[in-house]
Amino acid sequence: MKQICVKDFDHFLNHKGLLPDGVEEFWSKNLVGLKATQFCDTFNKTSLNLKSFHLTGQSWKNMRSVLSPSFTSSKMKSMFTLMCHNAELFSQHFMKKTGNVTEVEFKDAFTRYTNDVIASTAFGLQGHLISHCKKKIGLFCLSTISNNHHRQEWKNMLSTLSPSFTSSKMRYMFELMNNNSKMFVQHFLQKNERKVEVAFKDAFTRFTNDVIASTDFGVHVDSLKDRNNEFYLMGKEASDFTSFTRKVKFFFYLLIPKIASFLRIDFFGKEVTSFFMNLVTETIKIREERKINRMDMLGLLIEARKGQQKDKTPVETTEASFAVVEEHLEMNVKQDLTDADIASQVFIFFFGGFDIVSRALSFMAHELAANVDVQERLIEEIDANRPAEGSPSYETIANMTYMDMVVAETLRKWPLNIAVDRVVTKPYTIEPELPGEEPVHLEKDDNIMISIWSIHHDPQYYENPEKFDPERFSSENRKNIQPYTYIPFGVGPRNCIGSRFAILEMKALFFHLLSHFKIEPVAKTQIPLQINKKSIGLSSVDDFTLGLERRDQYWPKMERTILSNCM
Repeated sequence: MKQICVKDFDHFLNHKGLLPDGVEEFWSKNLVGLKATQFCDTFNKTSLNLKSFHLTGQSWKNMRSVLSPSFTSSKMKSMFTLMCHNAELFSQHFMKKTGNVTEVEFKDAFTRYTNDVIASTAFGLQGHLISHCKKKIGLFCLSTISNNHHRQEWKNMLSTLSPSFTSSKMRYMFELMNNNSKMFVQHFLQKNERKVEVAFKDAFTRFTNDVIASTDFGVHVDSLKDRNNEFYLMGKEASDFTSFTRKVKFFFYLLIPKIASFLRIDFFGKEVTSFFMNLVTETIKIREERKINRMDMLGLLIEARKGQQKDKTPVETTEASFAVVEEHLEMNVKQDLTDADIASQVFIFFFGGFDIVSRALSFMAHELAANVDVQERLIEEIDANRPAEGSPSYETIANMTYMDMVVAETLRKWPLNIAVDRVVTKPYTIEPELPGEEPVHLEKDDNIMISIWSIHHDPQYYENPEKFDPERFSSENRKNIQPYTYIPFGVGPRNCIGSRFAILEMKALFFHLLSHFKIEPVAKTQIPLQINKKSIGLSSVDDFTLGLERRDQYWPKMERTILSNCM
């Protein structure tokens, strides 16, 4: 793995694309899919050109270096406020309910939470989808599952995007996350019930939607309250791979890619891509006309286009997070970014943040409910670090030791992606390392799959791997983890650029949620968890239905303060 992903990375620079070239124009300029050999001479600026999700090579590196500073600790600190705001609104939504027990579909609730986070941190929109079910602001963005990038364009795009994820950018995003987290918690607090039953996958998806809306687009949405806002609905539409039509298209692209490319059948639909493209272009126009400077993802990309990004060194290590992966490429490569280029990058982050992070939140909620001792210890740490007034600081959240251990173990047992691939860019031989092994000869365009799930669940690396044990990641035990056996965000230069963002989002939400509630199993909760085999990504059959029991006796004064501040 070290040879393929790090040492000889230039031989394995690209991912294999989900869609063939020419099928979706918006696909190939995105960081996830950029190719060097085909950089789109013409670019449709009126609709999402899905070639933007296809960056490879130097273009990928350049865009990566532009985005990376947006995810540094300092930028995350800024976004954290929005995340926390969404988290508090999420909790207070359920606190408003009356009665002894209320059934809540957590999968839906978490989906709405992530929607709100995305809306506020990415777009600057306010939504509160868990409470507002009929606002149209979310039908757009989960349409990105390609993974192809050719060398030079990929490198260029990487260097462009990397500054967006430095610590300084994360500090700004932290403020946005903080706000979303507060909003999320408020939704449940307003339910006025001792215990509510929640489908966490939906609730968390709504939360992550709102986080991305605020951190990427500067848009505030509340997906728990406004349950049918366009941000959320577009995300659901784009990420739905269960429909018959979508399945037929997918296998059509997979089995006969040349014909699919020739026919140019759109995979995600013009409504989704047009909505997203129009949102980005109109927002850029308004900001430039009114000279609005906002440190969300969209604003940082506008900065990059002007060559005004200020972060010189995105590698900052103020966080204690074990799972964060750092950048290794040169930064501040100026790129000639079109509005469509910018839209493509923001779109892929919406896709990643909308569903994938909400699933990670759902698995963590389930493990806390199933492991009472772990939850109690985490609550103790939260109570010890909670300020008397106001929201926690970025440094407080980032450096909570046990919180990081729980997040790290969640991502080990339930990795965001079960596998990662690499495409061979030039002939390569993997030499034998053990007696009796044979060399493996690889040719150009061969595809290699690395099973993250298998590595994380191998008893050779993790004793009793099916047990949820945060102690694996204590300061004393971390040194026992072998290199390249813990890779929840991938490994090497082609790792997930948003790892710092995702981890901060998880920590912000659970800090606020567990400040007000305990998470408990209910009658519908499945222990052990049953995986939904029909789902493309890891998910539960029961949509992570769990109970939230209020902790009023611990924080009565604090609860009243938050309710008054958020209403």
